[in-house]
Amino acid sequence: MSKLLTLLVSAFSSSGEPLPPRSECVGEFNVDLSFSQISTNNLGGTGACTDVGGTYTEGGNPEYRLLQQTGCSGSCFVSSGAKAWDFTVAGTSVSITGGGLTGNVDSSGTIVWSNGITYTKTATAAASDRYHEDCWSNGCTDDGASVCDWCGVHNGRQMYCCRRDYTYAIGHNCYAADFANVDQHRCAPKMAATTTTTTAVGLAREIRLPSVATYLGKQVDLVVKVIGTYQVHNPSANGLSSGRRGPFLKINVDAKSDSINTFQFQLQDSSSKQPLSLPEFVFTVLELDMAGEDRRGRESIEISGFESWKMEAGSRVEASMRGSKLHVDANTTGGGSNHPQTVFLTPEQASKAVSFIFKNKNTWNIKAFAKQGRGGRNFLFGPRTSQLPICPSPSPSPSPSPSPSPSP
Repeated sequence: MSKLLTLLVSAFSSSGEPLPPRSECVGEFNVDLSFSQISTNNLGGTGACTDVGGTYTEGGNPEYRLLQQTGCSGSCFVSSGAKAWDFTVAGTSVSITGGGLTGNVDSSGTIVWSNGITYTKTATAAASDRYHEDCWSNGCTDDGASVCDWCGVHNGRQMYCCRRDYTYAIGHNCYAADFANVDQHRCAPKMAATTTTTTAVGLAREIRLPSVATYLGKQVDLVVKVIGTYQVHNPSANGLSSGRRGPFLKINVDAKSDSINTFQFQLQDSSSKQPLSLPEFVFTVLELDMAGEDRRGRESIEISGFESWKMEAGSRVEASMRGSKLHVDANTTGGGSNHPQTVFLTPEQASKAVSFIFKNKNTWNIKAFAKQGRGGRNFLFGPRTSQLPICPSPSPSPSPSPSPSPSP
């Protein structure tokens, strides 16, 4: 049997319908992908929101207002440190949760509320200002994923725990931040910007991962684009899974809108930007889970065009056919704490992953959605993992024994 053949296993869904053939390994012509860097991180999305984080004064009121924002929501704190209210942001509009008040942010950062009150951003940091101090040793160990409350506010800007010698993708809170002059995690305001959206002037509306493979002497890029509408909860979450180097790509979606987001993945020649097909490669969807046992924020995908696929025998996902597309639903709760950091998956991580083998392809689409959630959910995409090993080479056939010479 040719070693180009993978081990195919017939499978059926829970309703008895036949599923596409499964594979337990990949052949000798497989080209491994590697997600190690991002050159463009600019999917945009209709959920983009203005960054209103900072310290404000309210007319002649001596108390300040500190707005702390993560993604498109946050909280307001008064000078005593007590939380006053929560808020959400959509575009340049700010809404106080449960309060009925809305405000609009102008180009200077001033918020004009619907009741006539004006919040003016101030450069005076009334809160703690631990600019460029050691944040990692003081509890902020998420590498800039969220605001570091211990750092406080510097010149009206919230700070994050960032490190100068790390490389961050465009849209990450630590990208081009005001770093301390040491190679350690220190409190740093993020790059001044008017929005938290990953949209940047002059960049294509895409995520581009350069040099994910080399084939026939050519460098191959992976490009992700949106087909139709993209509902995003936190655009700054898009990027490599570790915030610096892969090995996985993270794309955030809004779980409150019940929208279905369609992403096009395409392999391109790095030089010509034209589609480039590979004889065989593996694409993996990882960490399919949901926010609660009530299936709130349940992550689902739909995909087609692949040759075969792999799902663990004790998988924590459910698969079914929707016409010509394979539909996969999460069937267990989870969050970011257990996201894989390497392609060598633990049994639990493998149980929430699905691998797809493509042959002679350069373009494929994936529908990704999470419904009835209360915020955003992150989808994790990657190359071949330990879930799909290389097929072993077949043992050579034994040479036939020589026939005995006839007797004289």
